[in-house]
Amino acid sequence: MGGIPASMGVLGLFVLAGVLAGGVWSTYQRGLRVPTAVLALATALALAFAIMAMMEVM
Repeated sequence: MGGIPASMGVLGLFVLAGVLAGGVWSTYQRGLRVPTAVLALATALALAFAIMAMMEVM
């Protein structure tokens, strides 16, 4: 399995993780604890899914 559609999905997950990481930084600078934690968790999940998909574990 793989090919262009799968690699685009992996790329999309990495982009999503990057955007979420920016959100984490933004909310952290504003001093908002709960949204920072939620966005950090979402970032970690997106990054983990991207790495697993890249290694074709999923």
